[in-house]
This record gives sequence, structure tokens and C-alpha cells, in this order.
Amino acid sequence: MFLAIRLYSSSYYWEQPYHTSKLSGHAWVQELIHGHPERIQNELGMRLHVFLAFVGELRACGLKDTRYIEVEEQAAIFLYMCVLQTCFDDCFGTAVLHKICLPPFANSPLHPFLASNPKFAAYFPGAVAAIDGTHIPCCPSAAEAEGAWDRKGGLTQNCLAACTWGLRFIYFISGWEGATADGTMFARARLTDLYVAPGKYYIADAGFGICDSLLTPYRRVRYHLKEWGRAAVRPVNAQELFNLCHAHARNIIERIFGIFKEQFAILSHPANFSLQIQIRIPPGLAAIHNMIIDLDPLDLQEHLEEQEARGGPPDPCQGEPPVFLGELANGPVSRAEERRASSLRDGIAQRMWVDYQHIVQERAQLQQLQ
Repeated sequence: MFLAIRLYSSSYYWEQPYHTSKLSGHAWVQELIHGHPERIQNELGMRLHVFLAFVGELRACGLKDTRYIEVEEQAAIFLYMCVLQTCFDDCFGTAVLHKICLPPFANSPLHPFLASNPKFAAYFPGAVAAIDGTHIPCCPSAAEAEGAWDRKGGLTQNCLAACTWGLRFIYFISGWEGATADGTMFARARLTDLYVAPGKYYIADAGFGICDSLLTPYRRVRYHLKEWGRAAVRPVNAQELFNLCHAHARNIIERIFGIFKEQFAILSHPANFSLQIQIRIPPGLAAIHNMIIDLDPLDLQEHLEEQEARGGPPDPCQGEPPVFLGELANGPVSRAEERRASSLRDGIAQRMWVDYQHIVQERAQLQQLQ
């Protein structure tokens, strides 16, 4: 036993190269395509039919074979690097996106997940998606590092993402400095390309300011689901009840961030490329994630089951006290809009509380009859 520990702890134990295949790039791709079906999923992060569809989309978008590398090989190298965080020098022919912008139409119906749930249908009729920022580690140059420091002391780029309750990204923009607040990203997005139809809104956390386009929780009121789980108590007023329902509805964005970063290791361990290339990777992978969701729902279910087995999505607080950043109301939002949005939230909270009291009374009467 002691000998085994010494051998495995030694840096010279069985030192040999890992990637020893003698196959060329083309032959390697053909081996993945015609080999065991689980191998292509493990190494490229998607099943064979999704990979072939991905290659077809790349060709349709204008990507062509080079003199030495076919589109299939370019795609495989890029995916292999992103899934297993293995660096190549010529793998970015496919990383062409800087953002995803697929906002819903004004007449888009309520998502089936919300419409079929009585906890949400009557209270969030204008919700189109959940929105939040996520920090993705990056490797900036010395000249670019100053703005990349986030509040936790890491070098990151901040990304703004919105997703539906079907776990599809409808908006994703990257490249913001790690020190940028979520509210700042949203304010700039609203001034450029993030359209929100009248009467519609995104569900966001308290890091954003309240406005007509965002439904945010009450501040300094118990909010996160793990806080409710640890306390094991029921809401005692309308604000706590609203925050609890809001947290359940917004939890989808935490789930998709967890799945997204599990799918692609490069989002947690960045490769040492120029920052301009690193900025393009997350939106490109978000588009690939959407394609996997559309063409292979089973893959999504597997990720959800793995996440549930670990106790749910990662806790955004991670044991820290909540930090409220991004006071959007102090920027372009007028006081009148802030009051209007607060009045909408108060009305929802009051309706929730009245309905909740009726349900509690009905359950108490049933228990007395039994």
C-alpha cells in the first residue's frame, strides 16, 4: 500500500504522452463518426446525428473546406477543445458568433412550463424568460487584466444571458469586463438590440434595478431556494411569498448555467488565446447548446438528472451574504417607471398572498373534517 502511494504521488510515475493516436485528423474524425456511439459524445459533447447537423449548418453558413482540413475536422477539433479543454492552434474557424439575439415576439404565448403551473400562470403572464449575468474565466493579457478582475478576485469576462423555461438561450452577449455589473450590461443591451415588447418582462434577481422590462424580487427579504430549504418555514407575508415564487421561476437560469459549464470545460478553464477569441467562444457554444437541445432532448434530460443527483444547480451565493449591484434605476430608468414597476410587483404579491391564505384555510378545514 505504501509503495502504491509513493508510485502514484511521484511525478515520474508512468510518464508518457496521453494523445498517442497515429491517425491523421481526417481519419480520427472518421473513426469518431463510424466508431462506438458513446465515444463521439464523450469527446465532442454531442451525439452523431447532432454533429452531422452541426456540420451541415456550418457549411450552410459559408464555412468551407481548406486545403488540408475539411469542415468536419474543423468542427471536431473545436468541439474537442471546448469539451475536454485541450488546446489547438487552428481550431477557431467555427467560432464566429459574438452574441445571440432571439427575443420573443409581442404576441408570443406564455411558456408551457409557466402556463401549466398554477403557481406561475396567474401571476407572471408577461414573463418571457429569465435573465442574469454569469462570469466566465478568461486569460487576458497584462494590459487587459485590470478591468477583468471581478469582485471575487478572479479574472473573468461577464456575460449577459437570457433563457426560456425550455433551457434554450434566447439572448447571450459576452466580452464585458469582470468588474461590470449586471445592471450595466442590461442597460446597454436595452439601448442596442435587446427588445422587450410592452407588457412583457424578464425575470431577474436583485442585481438588476426594477423597471418595466424586469421583474425583480424584494430586496433584503429571504429569497434563494436554499435559504428557504435551510429555514424550513413558510412565508409570513406577501413579500416573502412573492420572493419564493419568483425564485422558483428564476431558478431556470441557474440550472442552464450549471449545465452549460458542465457541457464545455473551456468555460471553466479557459485556453490561452487572445481575448478577442475568448470573447467569441461562449456565444458560439450557447448556439451549439441550443442545437443540442433541439435535436437531442435526451442529452438535456441526462444533464438534468446528474444535476438533481448533486442536489440541484449551484448556489449563486455560495455561502456569501447577498451583494446588490447594478442599480439600473439610477441610470436610464425614470422614477415614474420605477414606481410603475414596483406597483406591478406589489399587485402580484398581494394577489399571491390572498390566494395563498385561501388555500391555507381550505387545507385547515379539510384537516378538521378528517
